Amino acid sequence: MPQHAGRCYAHDVIERVVLIKLIADHADDATRAVVAQVTRETLPAAAGVRALRVATCADERTRREWDICIEVVLDDLDAVERYRTDAVHRKYADVFLAPLTARICVYNFERTDLDYKGDAAETCA
Repeated sequence: MPQHAGRCYAHDVIERVVLIKLIADHADDATRAVVAQVTRETLPAAAGVRALRVATCADERTRREWDICIEVVLDDLDAVERYRTDAVHRKYADVFLAPLTARICVYNFERTDLDYKGDAAETCA
């Protein structure tokens, strides 16, 4: 059975990958850290979120293109739509994030049991 962030899932899930480029005035380590922290504190409360990972750019090449990477695990594409329209997500995206964002790209991927290998720290009991 797949597992993510300490939870086992009995079925396939959607991995929603969000790449964010901050506007030049806010593309610094301090702002990246604030965005990452607010994201970690806010998005778990949005409808349908099963797991969340937030990362900041690790090298100069990545930093030129993107500042933040968010991965949200949801049950299915219907759950993605509920998440997208949820009041918690809308306030985060429209009020907090939008004024800081130069560009954003969002992709949804299906993770199947066969695709998931996990890592040593993630095993199902």
